Amino acid sequence: MTWFEQKQPTEDLRVHDFGGGGRAEVRLASFASKEPSSDKGTTSDPIADYSPVELLRNEYEEAFERGLAEGRRAVEQEFQDELERLRAEAESTAQEALGSISHIREQAITLARDVGIRVARALAERIIESELKTHPESLHSVAAACVRASMGQTRVTLQVHPDSVKVLKEDAELLRQAHPDGASVTVEGNSSLSIGSVRLLSSQGVIEGNLRDRLDQLTSALEMELNSGPHGRRDEHDGDEEPRRAGDNK
Repeated sequence: MTWFEQKQPTEDLRVHDFGGGGRAEVRLASFASKEPSSDKGTTSDPIADYSPVELLRNEYEEAFERGLAEGRRAVEQEFQDELERLRAEAESTAQEALGSISHIREQAITLARDVGIRVARALAERIIESELKTHPESLHSVAAACVRASMGQTRVTLQVHPDSVKVLKEDAELLRQAHPDGASVTVEGNSSLSIGSVRLLSSQGVIEGNLRDRLDQLTSALEMELNSGPHGRRDEHDGDEEPRRAGDNK
């Protein structure tokens, strides 16, 4: 039983005698407690003990406390719901971020591989060009291979980079001797060719001893090796090393 239920309104009947037979009955409403008084010999006036203003104030305070508690619970629940929503959203975002990072990593690996191959090719071109300038006999080997492939001709023309013309002209007689039919060999410059590349012109067509073609083959081989991973590379080296060891033992 609440405090408010214990304080229920009751009626107090009071009789006033005015003399000469005049009398008036007045019913006064008040709030009285339903709880039995511990002191049976003492009777207190309920109107004097509890005024309507005090009762309303007490009820208001109790209602306010109940509303405050319910509001606090509602706010806490709303906070927990929002926290769960944010946690779920963060987990979803994290998964998407991990997927994006994995995709970016794959792209970065591919890009690094492609850039590495292009750099390796560029370095190879520079090294070969430098090597040919220092050791022109390497260019002679390329030109001789083209000449030997042009059998049945009486005259052939070798085109090379202008910087390599002088070197091959000095070897013209050696190149003629390399031809199966002893054809005469003419050397001329072609600025469209890179250093180390040779183009043979004859009545039967063109034979290319192109540096870029050889580099394309090396580039393709390098790409295949990178795509196969490091294990295939080690196996290939291991296979090469074993025969050398056997030969050394002999």
